[in-house]
Amino acid sequence: GDCVDLLGHFKALPLVLSATDMIVTASKSEGVSLALLEAMSANKPIISTIYEGNRELLKDGIGTLVEHSDPDTIATAVSELWSNTPRRNAQVKAARAFYDAYREKANVTQGSNAVYASVLPGDGAS
Repeated sequence: GDCVDLLGHFKALPLVLSATDMIVTASKSEGVSLALLEAMSANKPIISTIYEGNRELLKDGIGTLVEHSDPDTIATAVSELWSNTPRRNAQVKAARAFYDAYREKANVTQGSNAVYASVLPGDGAS
């Protein structure tokens, strides 16, 4: 139906994400948002407020960016994205490709760090 459920803190995030139709974040400030990355991994369309980290994650058609200070603009963006299936699907596809590339970079970095740690003396922190 036409409703919004605010669940508060929830540990089983994949379960919650699987039950959602769209992710909307309306932060007044944000770095790189883990919530947006989780939404990308769950193949959900995203609407988010314009902040540095969000702008970087949602560039190139990956999501919809809106001003945080205007709830009507956020509501309009939700309505417009929901009623435009081709745009919504294109955003989800672009977001998933971005997420997969982001995750691959993280895996490579983690693997490199493990190699360095295995050859450096001590704990590798020096």
